Amino acid sequence: MVMNLRNVKIMGSIFSFNFMVIHAIFLFIFIKYSIPPMAKINVISVLFYFFLIFGCQFGWLRLFTVGIYLEVIIHMFFAVIYTGWDSGFQYTMLGMNVVVLYSEYVGRNLKMKNVIPMMPFGFLGLALYLSSYIIVYFNGAPYSLPKNINFFLNIILGIVVVSITLIVVQIFILIVISSEKKLEFQLSHDHLTGLPNRYYFADKVKEIKEEEGLEGYWCAIFDIDNFKSINDTYGHNCGDYVLSTLGDMVLKSEIDNCCRWGGEEFVVLAKFDSEDDAYAYFDERRKEVEAYDFKFNGFPLKVTITVGMAACTTSDAQGNETWISEADEKLYYGKNHGKNQVVR
Repeated sequence: MVMNLRNVKIMGSIFSFNFMVIHAIFLFIFIKYSIPPMAKINVISVLFYFFLIFGCQFGWLRLFTVGIYLEVIIHMFFAVIYTGWDSGFQYTMLGMNVVVLYSEYVGRNLKMKNVIPMMPFGFLGLALYLSSYIIVYFNGAPYSLPKNINFFLNIILGIVVVSITLIVVQIFILIVISSEKKLEFQLSHDHLTGLPNRYYFADKVKEIKEEEGLEGYWCAIFDIDNFKSINDTYGHNCGDYVLSTLGDMVLKSEIDNCCRWGGEEFVVLAKFDSEDDAYAYFDERRKEVEAYDFKFNGFPLKVTITVGMAACTTSDAQGNETWISEADEKLYYGKNHGKNQVVR
């Protein structure tokens, strides 16, 4: 669920239009059954929501949040004291509490300026709710609607309140789930390359070991040759370009079983039928990097990698994966004996 200012404006206009239609229905009912005070109030409500439809598009979202809540609780208060408790208008406040608190959350999430805390308005709504009940209980209502109209209003208002509550809560749940997934991705993936980090990789290795074992798997550590020289000559932005390009070009084909190990090093875990197959695969990745036309700000770059590979078959007494150390030792050997090669 994408939450941005544009979507919030659209949602505000949709809510305003629906509320305008609902109040137009109320206006018709109050005129038909001769309840002038409520007819006048609903004329104001219809005009208010008509104005708010366009106001939301201009970004007047604080007016939407506060104005819509005040309109609802004030309308609820007068509707109850004029027509009695049986009309069901008191239900509207229950749904609006969810809407305004959600609106405050959206405002804070989008980092809008001067977000208004809505909890005090909620207590104001509670005060009007209790006041209307007390007034009607001791004094009765000056007007009454036919029994079938009260039945109709209770059904309609119940549907509206429950629907609004369900929609808002469902949207909130989708936003929370989306935020959690985004946070989980950020915690488990490298920001620059988009590849998994070493912690995610460790969990992936554990999962493979538990489900099928590591027999037939090979580990390779890729290291960019002369990476410090690239940073020193062309700057760190160029180094970032090389890292992200390498991630896109070579490693994301194996994204579930690879990671950015740290700095200019990447680790790939893949299953092969033989050592020769593993070597051929990793050497093909090396050749792709060597042949790739790296360019930064129009300047061509020569980029190569050295790869150390090892079979994923051994662990030490503490359960640590010694094959990573073996691959790292072979990588170190390759870096000191010509670079741009796969060492097995």
